[in-house]
This record gives sequence, structure tokens and C-alpha cells, in this order.
Amino acid sequence: MAHFARQTNCVRALEIGTLTGSWCKYMSDALPDTELHTIDIVHNNGARDHCKGLPVNFHEKGSDAFFAENDLMFDLVFIDGDHTYAQSKKDLDNVVKCLSPRGIVVLHDITKSKHAKKQTCARTFKEFNHPEFCTFLVKTNRNLGVIWHRG
Repeated sequence: MAHFARQTNCVRALEIGTLTGSWCKYMSDALPDTELHTIDIVHNNGARDHCKGLPVNFHEKGSDAFFAENDLMFDLVFIDGDHTYAQSKKDLDNVVKCLSPRGIVVLHDITKSKHAKKQTCARTFKEFNHPEFCTFLVKTNRNLGVIWHRG
């Protein structure tokens, strides 16, 4: 993740789906000068508590509510929130509207899995077709879908 951020000279990054706060911790250590934002619903696994003491802007709301009022542009976005097809597609559609020209989107869990919910993120990535963006699959244990601006 830090590699992608460095490729974009990342000034501002967003994570959708805080969960344990591991992304926040990793990114704040790896990129101390990057403005970090994370979104999660407050009752989800104590997400806010996991980010205490980290230089992170924690947004206690669902991603739909965040994007409804967001006016920030991001250089790196990590989508790892609600893994249903409908929500992961909505998140991706919202993210491309606030992605900087040098920005990169990374979708988590782009894998064929026995878990039906995870397959829906793969469907979102597979169906993404936008003339201004390129896509690439990074093969890991859960696979990452990477999307960036053409040119």
C-alpha cells in the first residue's frame, strides 16, 4: 500500500472500512506526511478505539454518508468496507469522483472464494469499465484490484 502511495506522491489517502485500524497504523508509520482519513461505522469492532493516538481523521459514518458531504480529493483510496456487490460498486463509483488525477484505488478481497460476500468485490472489480481508468490485478492471498487514471 505504501508503495502505491509513494508512486502518486500521496498527499491525502482514504480507507473505507477501518475494522482493526491496521491500515491506519501501517500507513501512518510508512507515510508520516500523508493526510490519512478512514471511514467506519462506530459500532463496527471498536474501529475508533483502534485508531486512538494515530494521526488519522476518523469519520464515524457509513461511506454513503461520507461521500454525500465530501469535498476532498484523494491520491490513494483503499476500499475494504462492506463487501456486498451493491455497496462495493457504490463505493467505487463514489471514489472515482474524488480521485486526484494521479490517484490510485485499491480494492481488497478480489478473489474467488468459498465466501459469497468476497466474490462480490471481485464482480465489482471485473465489471468496472471506465474510459479514463486502467485496471490491474495483484495476486496475493486475497488479491488486490488496482485502478488508476490513464495517461
